[in-house]
Amino acid sequence: MDINISWRHMDSVKTIEEYVKKKVNQLEKFSHRIKNVKMVINKEKQRFKVELETKLNKAPPLFVQSTGYELRDTIDTCLHKGERKIKEYEKKVKSYRT
Repeated sequence: MDINISWRHMDSVKTIEEYVKKKVNQLEKFSHRIKNVKMVINKEKQRFKVELETKLNKAPPLFVQSTGYELRDTIDTCLHKGERKIKEYEKKVKSYRT
């Protein structure tokens, strides 16, 4: 799985990058189809906006975004939304198989 982290309007922070990589790697337990994960961290005045794009094999990409005042909380919220989307997709694929 490839993980790509982009920063807008702020400098990259090594500890946050390690935190994101650790959390994103946990998404693999929900689907073995994940090929690529792209996260964009954007700072707008006092708020942070985190966008997550997850590309799966033979499926359209899944997009989620979250905004908040605390960066780690915003990242966690975005990853939780992504986790839910992946679970919904896997459930949908399993229902087609049966």
